Amino acid sequence: MVIQKSVVFFFLLLLVQVSQAAEKQAYTLQKLIQINLLLNKQGQWLDLIEQPKNKGSFFLANSQGKIYQLGVGELVKTSLLFDLKRLALPVDILKLSAFTLHPDFSRRGSSGFGKFYTAHVENFSQDTKTRRIMDSNVDIPLSFDAVLTQWQLDLTNNLVPSSRLEIVRIAIPELNDGFQQVSFNPHSKSWHNDFAQLYLSLAQSQSLKEYPIYSGAILRIQPPSKALKKKFYSIPKTNPYFANNEIEDALYVFGAGKIKQFNWPNKHSSKLLISHQYPFNYSITNWLSLSEGGEDWRKTAPKVPLYKSTESIATHSLLSYNGKNVLTLRKKLLFLISKNQQWQLSSLDLEHLTTSPEEFETTTIPPPNTEWSLMLQTLNTDQLGIYPDNFGEILVFNKATGIIYQVFQPEVFQEPSDQSTFQLPLLIKLIVALFIFILMCFTIKIIKQKISIKKIARNHFTKITLADNKSNIELFRRDLKVPSVIIPLTGINQCQVCLGQKVLTTISYQPNKNFNSTKETDLRELFRIEQIAKMVECKVRRISLVITDKDNSKFTVCLYLRQGSERITKKNYFDVVDDVIWWCWLVNEQITPSQTGIRATADSIREVNLNLREKHSFDHASLQTQAAVIRPATQHDLKELKYPPVQIENIEKNQDTNTNTAYPKSREIDLVYALEKLVKLQQQGFLTALEFKQAKAKLLDGNN
Repeated sequence: MVIQKSVVFFFLLLLVQVSQAAEKQAYTLQKLIQINLLLNKQGQWLDLIEQPKNKGSFFLANSQGKIYQLGVGELVKTSLLFDLKRLALPVDILKLSAFTLHPDFSRRGSSGFGKFYTAHVENFSQDTKTRRIMDSNVDIPLSFDAVLTQWQLDLTNNLVPSSRLEIVRIAIPELNDGFQQVSFNPHSKSWHNDFAQLYLSLAQSQSLKEYPIYSGAILRIQPPSKALKKKFYSIPKTNPYFANNEIEDALYVFGAGKIKQFNWPNKHSSKLLISHQYPFNYSITNWLSLSEGGEDWRKTAPKVPLYKSTESIATHSLLSYNGKNVLTLRKKLLFLISKNQQWQLSSLDLEHLTTSPEEFETTTIPPPNTEWSLMLQTLNTDQLGIYPDNFGEILVFNKATGIIYQVFQPEVFQEPSDQSTFQLPLLIKLIVALFIFILMCFTIKIIKQKISIKKIARNHFTKITLADNKSNIELFRRDLKVPSVIIPLTGINQCQVCLGQKVLTTISYQPNKNFNSTKETDLRELFRIEQIAKMVECKVRRISLVITDKDNSKFTVCLYLRQGSERITKKNYFDVVDDVIWWCWLVNEQITPSQTGIRATADSIREVNLNLREKHSFDHASLQTQAAVIRPATQHDLKELKYPPVQIENIEKNQDTNTNTAYPKSREIDLVYALEKLVKLQQQGFLTALEFKQAKAKLLDGNN
C-alpha cells in the first residue's frame, strides 16, 4: 500500500511539470505534535531526544523533574516515564537541568542497555556518601550540589527505582549553576577508545568565575559499567589535566563563560564545537569556538572562532545536517541567530570544521549564510531550539508552546521555455520512472523476504531449556543469555508442535490430546517427509513449539528456521526434531502422567538408522561412484544393493541417528526417489540406455 501511494505521488509530480511551473519556495514546517503538560508556569521544557531505533518515539523532560515518552504520527500519545520528585530520594531535587541516554540504550545484552542519565540540583546534605567535587580555595558557602544520576529502564521502558546510582556530585553556590548539558559523542563506536565517555557542561558562576571548575567548564568522565567494575565514574587517562594536581582531573576545557551548548561537528572531526557567551574586551559576545581539549580561556580567548557577534545564538541550535528532506542544507552546520527580534536559520560550511589546527589558524572564516527567516509569530520566543531525529532530519521545538515541527523543502521545478521541446524529456522521464519502479519493486520484494524471515527469529523465543530445579522451563530471546520468560511446568496448559503454520500434534488436558510412542512415530515420519522435500530459494522451513500457560498466554519458541539454503537458527534439523519430541514426552508426563506410556527402545531401530546413514553416504558420493554401484554389469542383483560407506565418518549430523523409535517404511517414496536417481545418472551419461533399462526392471521387481 505504501509503495502504491509513493508511485502515485511520484507520477503526479512529473505531471505537474506539464501543467504549471512552480517557483522556488521557502522551507516549510510540518507540525508533528503539541504537548500541553506544563502546569506550573515556573517550569520549562529541556532537551528533546528521539528514542534510538524507534522512529516517532521521543523522550522529553521539564525542569520540574518529570520525564515523558512521546509518540508521534500513528503513535500519538504522551505518557509519564517517571517523576524524580515523587521518588524516595535521600534529598529532594530542586531543579532538573539535563538528561541523556547511553549510546547502547537500545542494544540488548550490552552494559549500556536501558541506561538513562539525569542531572539535577539539590540542597547540600552532610549525609551524602558520594565524593563532593569543589575547588579547595573557595571560601564562600556552597549551599547546593549539582548531581548526575544513572538509572536503569527495563525491557518495557519502565523505570527500576532501585537502580539509582549517583555518579558525580559538584558543589555549587547558586541554584542555576548546575549541569547545563550531558551528552555522549554520537559518532563514537563501541570499538573506539573514547566510546561512552560522558561530557558535562557546568554553568559559570559569576562570583567564582576565576576558579577553573566554576568558570564555564566542560568535564569528561567514564560512567560505571560492567567492564569497569567500579561503582562510580572513572577519569579517562587521555583527559588533558589528568596529571595536573592543581586542576580537577575531570576537566576537559574551562574559562568558556556561559556555555549554551556543545556538539561534535561530524564523525571526521576530533574537535568539540562550543556555543558560548564569552566576555571579550569588556563586552559579552556570542561565540562559536572549536576545542580539542586542554584550553583555558579565562585570560586567552579562543583562536579564530567560527562565529563572533553580539547577535544571540539560540541555547540549543547546533546541528550538522546530513539529512534528505532539505537538500540545500546538506553538509552544513546550522544554528539559530536572533536578528531584529526574529530568529534566522544560519549556516556555515562544514569543511571549515575539518581543517588541521595549523590551517585553521591561518584560515579566514566567512560569515554565516542566512538560510531562512522564521516569520511565524508562534516561533517568536527565546525558548526555540533545533534537534535531529534518528534520520538526521531537522526538528524545531518551541519550548514555550510545546509544539514540535519538522522542516521540509518543497520540490523546485523550472518552467520549460517551449512546450514542444519539453515533451521529449517528459516521455524519457516517464520511461525511466517506470523502469525504476519495476526495479524498486523487485528489490523491495527481495529485501522484505530477507527481513521477514529474520524478523520471525527476533519476535519469537529461539531457545528453551529446563531450569536446574527441574520444575521450570526458561525461554530465551535471540542472542540473550538471560531467560526472558520462566514458566513452571505445572503452569503449562497446552503444548503444540508446529511445522510452519501447520499444527502436527497437540498435548493438553483434553481427551485424546496426549503423546505416546505411536504419535512419536507418526510425528517423526512427518518430519522425515518434510526433510527430503527440496528447499527452493524462497521456501521457509520452520519448527516451533507453542506453549500455553494457565492464563492462556501463548509463547512461541522457534527452534528451527531456514529459508532456501540459509539456516537462521544454530541447531540442525534432526537434532531439533529430537529436542521437540523430548519436550513432548516431558510435557505429556506433566499434563497426563496416567496416559504416558513407555518409549520404544533404540535396539529396534539400529538397522534402520544404519541404512539411513548408508543412504546419506550414497547420496553424497560422486555420480561415477553411484553409477558403478547401480550398473548391472558389476552388481548382479539390485535387490541386495548396499550403499557404499563413503565418508560415513564425515557425514553431517543431519540425520536422526539417536531417535527412540524406528521410521515407518515408505516404499512409494523410496521407489520414486530411486527412479529419479536412475534418470539423473542416465542423463549425465553415467548409465547407458540398456543399463538404465536393466536397473529399472530389477528395481521395480524388487518392490513388488
